Amino acid sequence: MSSCIEHWAKTFTLLALTVSTPSSLIAKANEGWLFLVEQVSGERLIKYVEDLVAFKTRYALSGGANFSAKYLYRYFSTLRGFNVSFHLFPLPLEDRRVGLNVVACKPGVRESAGHILLFAHYDSVSNDPYASAPGADDNASGVAVMMEAAYVMSLYDWNRTLIFTAFSGEEIGFIGSSAWAKENEDLLKNVVGGVCLDGVGRGETVSIMYADEQSKALADLTLNVSIMLGFKDFREVASVLGVEGSDSHVFLERGLKVIRLWDEDATSIHSPLDLPETLYPNRLVETCKVITATLHLLLTESFKDLYPGKTVKLKNEGARSLLLAAVLASSPTFLLIYTLLKWRKRFPSSQRWVKTTLTAYISGIDSPFIFDQPSNHKLSKDEILGSLRCRNEH
Repeated sequence: MSSCIEHWAKTFTLLALTVSTPSSLIAKANEGWLFLVEQVSGERLIKYVEDLVAFKTRYALSGGANFSAKYLYRYFSTLRGFNVSFHLFPLPLEDRRVGLNVVACKPGVRESAGHILLFAHYDSVSNDPYASAPGADDNASGVAVMMEAAYVMSLYDWNRTLIFTAFSGEEIGFIGSSAWAKENEDLLKNVVGGVCLDGVGRGETVSIMYADEQSKALADLTLNVSIMLGFKDFREVASVLGVEGSDSHVFLERGLKVIRLWDEDATSIHSPLDLPETLYPNRLVETCKVITATLHLLLTESFKDLYPGKTVKLKNEGARSLLLAAVLASSPTFLLIYTLLKWRKRFPSSQRWVKTTLTAYISGIDSPFIFDQPSNHKLSKDEILGSLRCRNEH
């Protein structure tokens, strides 16, 4: 039943799109990106995925999340020209422990040129709280592409500042990205484009999703890059729900030009079956090459011809409702939470009861397996100072 709903939902979300990126910009960029895309390594991409999956779970409230965050911190610290820091944020139902976002900044030569934001959530979740949550496609794949893109972009200096951010807490309400965005409002005013990578390792295609007209230009650009590289499995999709279904929602709310790349394959996400062997290695390589070439263009060209001044949020409620129904039908967990939140909105007097019920439910997820790794991970002095230093620089 849910597969039928998803089919019609996707049909409604597809639009006949006219690509509008100036061909002269693409041709000019083509001269510079060839060396960069040749540096992308499929072997490294698979290794990143396997390294992340090795933590068994990266559930945001588990010790595995902190260990994987430290792994990412160390990786980005090895790259040329990057300033790396932890961003700490409070966890729900936790008094002592904090969540960790990993922020890797490569400062641009020209501070006034603006920033480019590339982000992916590294946390994972399983519908069965007593099972593992490998999260290979959702979202070790997106993190791996970001890691490899960071390596490639570290080979050169750029006019604009690059910000690579690995968020935690996406699976429990975008809490990591929301906290970071709230604390970096001034920084976000200088972001001229944002790209979200969330589930890019499987599926028949990779959808380049946008939710408003100003972001469509960025989607056009990314699609054109994929065409220039000879990749046929990328398509452009106008989908408010798609963009709002990941951390990209947080930045869309703040008026940023943002797109999300997603393979739209939900067959084994949020389960112990989301394993590295189910991924398509070529899909990871192609996605990383598209991202790398797109970043090159964003870092070297003017934006005035790419972004219209007016922002118009797309009306896509029919597809939105159908896709939402598909998600709810396939997940009792999401159905319960969605119903409770809707009840709270309709009957304000029930807020205390809803909060108590949600708290009890979430507390029930705290299984022995999820917390079988040490949860008292402490940051070193250098890591804490690095976090504070990065904040002061911005």
